[in-house]
Amino acid sequence: MTKYSLKSYQEDFDKEQARIGLEVGKSWLWPLVHDEQDLKQIHTQFNFDPETSWYCFDGNRMVGFISMSVYPSNSADNTKALLFFPRCLPGYEQASDLLIGHSLGVLRRKDIRKVEIQVTTMIENSAALLEGCGFSPSQDRGWGYKVYYSYYMKQGELNVDAAHVCEVSTSEEYDESAELAVIWYKKPKEWCKNHLDEWHATGEVITHPFIRNDGKMVASCMAAPNTVSKDTAAMYFVYVKEAEYLPPLLARVVHGCIQKGCKTLIADLINEQRSYEAVYQSLGFVKAADWALYEKEL
Repeated sequence: MTKYSLKSYQEDFDKEQARIGLEVGKSWLWPLVHDEQDLKQIHTQFNFDPETSWYCFDGNRMVGFISMSVYPSNSADNTKALLFFPRCLPGYEQASDLLIGHSLGVLRRKDIRKVEIQVTTMIENSAALLEGCGFSPSQDRGWGYKVYYSYYMKQGELNVDAAHVCEVSTSEEYDESAELAVIWYKKPKEWCKNHLDEWHATGEVITHPFIRNDGKMVASCMAAPNTVSKDTAAMYFVYVKEAEYLPPLLARVVHGCIQKGCKTLIADLINEQRSYEAVYQSLGFVKAADWALYEKEL
């Protein structure tokens, strides 16, 4: 078996970490990656702890990494940590066990008592790996608590009247849409507005539609392409007060994706949006990936 060495974060690791993250994640249905600039920003925050990021080397070559998030000592969750699934280059997948095991040892030394990690069917054999390390699915957020549904543009436009769907264009509309985004993200309104601002600043937002009823905004979403796979788009948030508003909203998004030249649209169904799963299916969306939260007591 290959002899690996592990190192905690050092300032010159960002470039290689970004390269590995891209190579591993680009084959996923929805690539989830940090570029070098993102990583530098994360690693230069005043409270960043180098012992929360570990890197696996085969000789002098970085072949994988793992990171974790530990709550501040004054937090009510200060005995819990979030572990992020390791990324290892093809041919070095066995290093994942080493990275997870080492991370658990680090967390024990930090007096952490519980570890959580998200896992998805987009990562092959990920559940088996975690179960082999003593993790098990969370009782309240096990498999299926979050799912991805896909719509393929080759299916064509949705046969739904979307004439009453409008595009966010004024500061008032933007503010109202952000209020609906709060329901989706479970974050403060200011955070949601900043998040939407950041996406609009890229100039790549495909559509940011909304629907009104009796003068009140009752549905809204925002769609944009993946930063790595530009022909794949997603709705970065979606909220509808009633199921009847969802088909015309989705019709507007699909139309925008076709106009943009996208091939696939990803819908992220979580929280109360899971109750609309049958609506997505009736419109031609197909279930494409499952998510689960795994946990382990230390």
